[in-house]
Amino acid sequence: MKNKDMNFILADVENFIFFQQRKVDKILSKKEILSKEESILIYSHFSDSLHKIANLFRDLEHIKDENVLKDISAISMHVLAWIIFTFPSIELESPLFAENYKIEEKDILDFLAEKLILIEDLSDNIFSLKEESRHIYNSIDKAASLFGFLASVMKKNIIEN
Repeated sequence: MKNKDMNFILADVENFIFFQQRKVDKILSKKEILSKEESILIYSHFSDSLHKIANLFRDLEHIKDENVLKDISAISMHVLAWIIFTFPSIELESPLFAENYKIEEKDILDFLAEKLILIEDLSDNIFSLKEESRHIYNSIDKAASLFGFLASVMKKNIIEN
C-alpha cells in the first residue's frame, strides 16, 4: 500500500473517530439516565471505532513508513483510552449491565487497558509492533465484536418489547 493511500485512510479514520466521540460526548453531557436507543448508539460507536483501528492493524505488517506506523499506534491508543475512560460513565447510566462481559476471561476495561499498554510499549519498536500486529488486530476485533453484541442485544430487546 502506498504512503499516500495510507495517509488518506488514516485521515478518514481520524475524522470518523472524532465525530463518533463528539456524538457520544454530546449524549453523555445530558447527565441523565441513558435511553436504550442512546446506549445502542454508543455501543455501536465503540464497536465501529474499534473495528476501524483493528483494520489498521490487519495490514500493518506491510507498511514500511515509520511515521505511518507511529500514527496508527497513536490513533489506536487514543481510541482505546477514550473507551476506557468513557465506558464506566456509560455503564452507570445504561439500562444494560455490561460489567460481567469478559474477553479472554478479563473484564472488558482490563482487556482494553492491556492492549493500550501493549501498543504503547511497542510503538517505539516498529519491528516488534509489526510482529504483534496480527495479535493486536484479533484482540481489538474481539472487543469491537463484544460492543457490537451489546448493541444488538439491546436492539433485539427493544424490538421484542
